[in-house]
Amino acid sequence: MLLVGDFVKIKIFDSASEASKFAAKKISSLIEKSPKATLGLATGRTMDAVYNHLSNRYKTTPFDCSNTKAFALDEYIGLEPHDENSYRYYLDFHIFNPLGFKQENTFLPNVHSQNLEEAAKEYEDSIAASGGIDLQILGIGLNGHIGLNEPGSSIDSRTRAVNLSQKTIDSNRPLFKDAQIPMKAMTMGVGTILEAKEIILLATGKSKAEIIKNLIEIEVSSDLPASFLKTHPNALLALDRDSASLLS
Repeated sequence: MLLVGDFVKIKIFDSASEASKFAAKKISSLIEKSPKATLGLATGRTMDAVYNHLSNRYKTTPFDCSNTKAFALDEYIGLEPHDENSYRYYLDFHIFNPLGFKQENTFLPNVHSQNLEEAAKEYEDSIAASGGIDLQILGIGLNGHIGLNEPGSSIDSRTRAVNLSQKTIDSNRPLFKDAQIPMKAMTMGVGTILEAKEIILLATGKSKAEIIKNLIEIEVSSDLPASFLKTHPNALLALDRDSASLLS
């Protein structure tokens, strides 16, 4: 189902799998059409299915990712790249290694720098030097964050170190098992995200139904950072029936 609302497009799929396949196809189609494209990639449980479908598409009909660049939305401060909870590890495991990305074309914020402000500026400069992001894939947090731009983030915010909200920490805690969860991260800013040429926000499952309802109904506000996507001329919200279940 295709709807037109505050977002340029809202697509509702019968299942989470179909929504994830849609996002995966958008990524692979862009790479096939423009092998030197630049991607912005989210991480997290919602993205697991997207990258699994993308990897399966690659195995069935390979496409050349050797000249494609990819920028991660965020990274935890305090985790080494080999840590299984780091986003470097996640992206290497789920997408970069399986699809044959060149390591020099994959970028994450340098959370190990002694000067995080300078590292954030360097990340912004790297995105600009690549020509900007062609397709940005996003998830949404239970509090409406995109990337790790927590409520209160401004529409013109840039890549920076942030403190994670308690809601985000509690949501991510099960992933860390007995390991200590970081309290800080570095994230692309809302302003950085909004400069992408095309944006797809994917939300699946009943746990996302309330925040999706709020996202659709709320005016653009820093109280719900994802609402800033309503100002983007080419943003699409991809939902399954569960995440869309509270929409009227």
